[in-house]
Amino acid sequence: MPVRLAVALLPIAAAILAIAVGRRPAWQAGLLGLVLAAAATPALVGATTATATATATLATGLAAGVQAAVPPVLVVLLGVAFYQALDDAGALAGLAGTLVPGDRPAAATLALVCGVAPLLESATGFGVGVIVVAPMFLVLGQPPRRAAILAMLGQNSVVWGALANGTVVGARLAGLAPEQLAARCAALNLLPLLVLGGVALVVAGGRPLLVAGWRRLVLVAAVLAAGLSLASRFLGPEVAALVAAPPALITAVWPLPPTAPGARSRLLPAVAPYLPLVGGVLAARALLPAPGQAYAAPVGLIIAVAAVRGRRASGRHVVSALARGWPAAAATGAFLVLAQLLKGSGALAVLTEALSAWGASYVWAVAPLAALGGYLTGSNLASNSLFMPLHVGNAARLGLDPLRIASIQNEVAATLTLASPIRIALGSAVVRLRGDEFSVTRVVLPAAVAAATLAALVGLAL
Repeated sequence: MPVRLAVALLPIAAAILAIAVGRRPAWQAGLLGLVLAAAATPALVGATTATATATATLATGLAAGVQAAVPPVLVVLLGVAFYQALDDAGALAGLAGTLVPGDRPAAATLALVCGVAPLLESATGFGVGVIVVAPMFLVLGQPPRRAAILAMLGQNSVVWGALANGTVVGARLAGLAPEQLAARCAALNLLPLLVLGGVALVVAGGRPLLVAGWRRLVLVAAVLAAGLSLASRFLGPEVAALVAAPPALITAVWPLPPTAPGARSRLLPAVAPYLPLVGGVLAARALLPAPGQAYAAPVGLIIAVAAVRGRRASGRHVVSALARGWPAAAATGAFLVLAQLLKGSGALAVLTEALSAWGASYVWAVAPLAALGGYLTGSNLASNSLFMPLHVGNAARLGLDPLRIASIQNEVAATLTLASPIRIALGSAVVRLRGDEFSVTRVVLPAAVAAATLAALVGLAL
C-alpha cells in the first residue's frame, strides 16, 4: 500500500510543485502530471494484470479526459475572442463606467467581486465571470496582474455557478435534496466571502483600502450569504445567486450616486454586448439535451462574439484568439485529462482507501480531497463526480452525517476552483498576462486555502 500510495500521489505532487516551486506555466505543469500519471497507470492497475488491461485502462482514462476537456477548452478560446471583440468595439469601458463607481475604489472592488462576478458565474458558468470582470478591472485602472487576481477572487460563489449544476449533481450523488445541500453550503460560505473580499481590498488598494472598506465588506458578505441561504432553501439553488447577487451589488455601491445626465441612455448600450452571452447560455441550457449541457457556455460565447463582431469577423480574429489563448487552453485540457486518468487508473481510489482507514477521523480527510479535486479540475461538478460517491460510501460505513460530509466536499471544492491552474490560466490569458501565472497563483492559492479551511472548520462544527 505505501508504494501504491506514493505512485498515486506522484503525478499530483509533481504538477503542483512545478507551479509552486518551479514556476512553470500551468500547461507545462499539467503536461508533466499527465505524463507521470500515464506512466504510473500499469503499476496502479496491478503488476499481475495483463498489459492489455493496463493499456485499455489508460486509453479509457484518456478518452474520458478529452471528452471532459473539450467544452472548457472552447470556453477559454472563445472567451479570449469575446474579450478581443469587446476591446475592439470599445465596449469594456462603457459597462465598467456605467455599473461601477470608479471614484470609490472599495465600493467598486466589492461590487465586482461580490456582485457582478457571482451573478455572471451563476447565469453562465465555467469561468465566464472571469472573462467579463477581469477586463473591467483593467478599465478601472488596475494593472493586468491585479486584474487577474481580483477576477479570481470573484469566483467566490461557485457552489451556485452554472445554475448550481455541480451542487445539484453532488446532492443527487449524496442522496440529499439540492435545496438542503445548497443552504448548508451558504452557511459555510460566509467566512470565505469575508476572507476573499478582504484579500481583494488589499490587492486593489493595499491595507488602507481594507481599513476604509472593511465595514462595507462585512455588510456585503452578510447580504450575499443570507440571500444565497434563503434563495437556496425557498427558490432552489439553481436561481439562488441570480436572486442574491443584485442586492449584494446594490449594497456594495450604496449610497447610489446621483444620476448623471445621459446615464440611463448609456446603460443599455453598455449592457447590450453581454445580453447575447447570457441569453445564449440560458437558451442552450434549455434546448440542449443533457449530454450537451456542457456546451452551453461555448454556444453562448459564439453567439456573443458573432453579435459584437458582426460582418467584421475574419480569419485574422480567429488566429489572434488562438495565439493568445492556446497556453490557457492547453493547461485546461492537460489538467482535466489528468483528473480523469487518475480516476480511471484507480489513483484516487488508492488515496481514498488509505484515508478511510482513519475511522471516524475520516471527516478530516474530506476537505483535502475536495480541495484536490477542485484545484485539479477547476470545477466543483468534476470534483463532486470524482469524490462524492467515495465520501458518501465511507460516511455510511463509518456512521457519519452525510449532509456534513457532502457540504464540506461541495463548498471546499468550489472554493479551491478559484486557485485552479485552469481558471488562473484563463484569467491570465484574458488580461494578456502570458507566461506569468505564478504571480497570480502565489496570491490566490493561499487565500483560497485559508477560505476553504475556515469553511471546513465551520462544516465540522455544524
